[in-house]
Amino acid sequence: MAPVTTVAELPPSTDATPRNYWQLPTFVLGLTALVAAVIAFPPAPQDPAVTFRAEVFALRAAIEQRGISPLTPQQITAIATATQQVASEAPRFPAYLTDAHFAVGTGYVFLADYGPATEMGKHWQAAAAAFQQVDLSLLADPADEKRFQFRNAKVLAALEMGNPGELYQKLTNPPVGEDDGGERARLLADVALRMTPPEYKRAQIELSSYLGGPPHLPPAEIAKLKVRLANVYIHLKEPEKARPWLEDMARATTPPTAVAEARYHLAKLAEAENNWPEAASLLESTASLAHLPIAQRAEIDYEAGLVRLRLGDSTAAIRNFQQVANKPVPAAPAAGVRLAELLVQKPESPSPVAEAVSLLERSVHDLHGSPPIALPLLTPPETQSAFEIVIRKCQEAADFIVVTRAVQAYEKVAEPRRYRELRAETLTNWGDAFGKQGDNVAAQAKHREAAAEFAALAESDPNPTGKAEFLRRTAECYRKIGDTAAALKTIEQIPTINGLPPATAAQAWLNKGELLLASHQYIAAENALQKAMAAPGPTAVAARVKLALAQIEQGRSKLAAATSDDHRKSANGQIALGVEFLGQVANMASADETVARDAKLQALFELGKILLQQGSIPDAETRFRQLLQLGPAGAQAPMAKLYLGSCLLLLARGDHQGGRPPADADRKLAEARTLFEELADTPDSFLQAQADVRLANTTLLLKKYDDMPALCERLAKKYQGKVEELIVLSMLYSAYRFADRQADATRTLDRMYTAFSKLTPSAFPGGADEYTQAYWQKQWFDVLRPSTTP
Repeated sequence: MAPVTTVAELPPSTDATPRNYWQLPTFVLGLTALVAAVIAFPPAPQDPAVTFRAEVFALRAAIEQRGISPLTPQQITAIATATQQVASEAPRFPAYLTDAHFAVGTGYVFLADYGPATEMGKHWQAAAAAFQQVDLSLLADPADEKRFQFRNAKVLAALEMGNPGELYQKLTNPPVGEDDGGERARLLADVALRMTPPEYKRAQIELSSYLGGPPHLPPAEIAKLKVRLANVYIHLKEPEKARPWLEDMARATTPPTAVAEARYHLAKLAEAENNWPEAASLLESTASLAHLPIAQRAEIDYEAGLVRLRLGDSTAAIRNFQQVANKPVPAAPAAGVRLAELLVQKPESPSPVAEAVSLLERSVHDLHGSPPIALPLLTPPETQSAFEIVIRKCQEAADFIVVTRAVQAYEKVAEPRRYRELRAETLTNWGDAFGKQGDNVAAQAKHREAAAEFAALAESDPNPTGKAEFLRRTAECYRKIGDTAAALKTIEQIPTINGLPPATAAQAWLNKGELLLASHQYIAAENALQKAMAAPGPTAVAARVKLALAQIEQGRSKLAAATSDDHRKSANGQIALGVEFLGQVANMASADETVARDAKLQALFELGKILLQQGSIPDAETRFRQLLQLGPAGAQAPMAKLYLGSCLLLLARGDHQGGRPPADADRKLAEARTLFEELADTPDSFLQAQADVRLANTTLLLKKYDDMPALCERLAKKYQGKVEELIVLSMLYSAYRFADRQADATRTLDRMYTAFSKLTPSAFPGGADEYTQAYWQKQWFDVLRPSTTP
């Protein structure tokens, strides 16, 4: 430390007084006599500077001899007076400033240790101010440097300043004869807890020693130290040693902060024992305390929310987290994240996703640094899990503006690659949503952005499998855009990746084959699929199904264009080969792996459709039943139910045996009706309409004529202005005819014609007869209402 002033030459001494008073042997001059001699009755040399110098060293002598015989209150008061006197006189004697400031600082350290507890803080501050002006190079005694370092360490520790590691070393190793107790044990414990990592064992030893004292601090501070010692025991994994201290403080009434902390730690001990009701009770009693700081109350409320979650009371947990989330406290970000996660999982419609995302945004607003950034009170996995739950719920709500906000907020706490992947997935889903709305321009823009994100992820992924997956997803985005060339170019990169597992390469060949099939490049598609089939594993099964479909599609195209018997024979042979491939997969004994299982389900579905088209209705029924048994929740299951119901309806009519209904026709129709009813709420509007039409038809075939009016009226209203309305009314007409209700039938026919007249040509999509305009005009109205024929 630089000197405060230039040291002047000392005036020559005119007496025989020893240079350093504190070096007087105690057997020559006892402590009491020394204090009286140098403080109460200092000698009166002729030079005032010598007198001041004597006062300085006398002050230090009085303090540093205290270990020989404890000082009385009167002597402590005298030291306080002397300290203030030296401090006030020091500016008059620049030559002795360093020694004076050292003595004054030492005096204030002594007074902080042994003076009135209410003035301890003021004394530490005064000591710090004095020590800051000490130039170690100007101290009269070389040994004083070690004394200064130790005393200054106490001051810095008391003011919670300085480097904990350096302070720890100095406080742990006091100069010989320096330490006589005081606040050192407490201060050393504080420093030990500030270490990285904290020295809990040393803190426990020092706090136990200090509290065994008697300690010098006032009762309120002693109460806080008791709680701190209990907390140290908890960190040392000795909860049973912590419990008596905590229970003692938990029964107290003041200070409220220490009482609250004790009860809080008891609640945490109860949590560790899975005693959640006890923990909840303790936290509730803690929250009831008055005059708690806002941050401490927030921490209690936050912990109570976690306990309520453990007890299964999410409503109470939400209330706890709400009390914290909007307050300017350290626990607020964690409470906001917890609250957001709970809100989106409430059984509400619609889910409050926008509110949840706002909470997440506020929780990470003040975070700065390189992601992922940790939030207080939450582990990174807890934070990331909560964000992803909210993001998934936002995606389910299809509010992609809100989804984008959630993903953007996630960037600060997510692994960078995971953030980018979620951003790409969001863009993909947003593009899909635009596509369903018919906005192809917006859909393509989103898919193109997603493709760029996935491509960047693939470029930077060091893992061969991860790189391949991101390339596959890039290609899928290009496929949705309709850019088959870009999709193929991307997929073709996958098999060239070094270290790629054979199964992943096979999947790439399969994907390439699917792309080529979609663009009717059959020869190239077959080559790719053959490579996929050559690899071991379940991908070969999926490739066989795709190859089968390629054969069938080519055969049908050739059959439609055939001009000779040979051409037709060749085309039918190719179709038969595809059907054979499908049969091979459909007849597999087992399909445990997901890829093989999905391939078998697709084979059963395609085979069932082909058999139905060929009129092999019993065989088609068998295949659809097999599919629903193997994959009742699979992607093909809803359509398989429709086809199975249709098979049962046809079988009940006897279409497979010349129109002769079987003996169990009603049973088949009842089962078909159940299947169609199960599809009434399917989100697929086409599938729902087909099921509803068949439901009416099945009810008619069951001869439940009394059920038909209510059913058909409901369905006619549901499909008003569509061709399905006309189909349903035609069945109601037939029901009235069969029930011999001619007047109702006539009115229904008039209603049919009115509905038909309102339909534009675009309302008839074509395909089956019922979906053509000509069918209704020629087969119905020309016959039944000839007077209305144009």
